[in-house]
Order: sequence, then structure tokens, then C-alpha cells
Amino acid sequence: MALKSYRNGQHIVLKNNSTDEDVTIKIVLYDSIQGWLGEDLDNKDWNWYTLDAYTFVKRVKTDRNVLT
Repeated sequence: MALKSYRNGQHIVLKNNSTDEDVTIKIVLYDSIQGWLGEDLDNKDWNWYTLDAYTFVKRVKTDRNVLT
């Protein structure tokens, strides 16, 4: 497994391993043991997305000229 680089403020898509549902989050904090602390883009709630429950799918390109 290749080492991934996750940065705060980066938008990524994660897949829930039990439901196969995709969720797009903005990374607040990444921990190699606990997983991602992320802000859900739909309801702005912060949640932990653990490594055993979620799998990284892809990075989402964002327009850096737009203020969020």
C-alpha cells in the first residue's frame, strides 16, 4: 500500500465499507491510526472517518480562486 499524503483543507471522497456509500469531506485533520477528521460538505458537521470503516477513493479538484 502506497503512503498517501493528506493535507488540511483538501477535499476527498471516501467510501463507507459497509454501505458502499460515497461521502465527500474537507479534511480538518488526518491521523495515520485514527483516520480522517473531516467536515461533511453538505451539513458542515465534523466527524471521524476511521480507517477500518472508510476507504479513500479519490481527491477532488477545487477552484483555489473561490473563497469557501
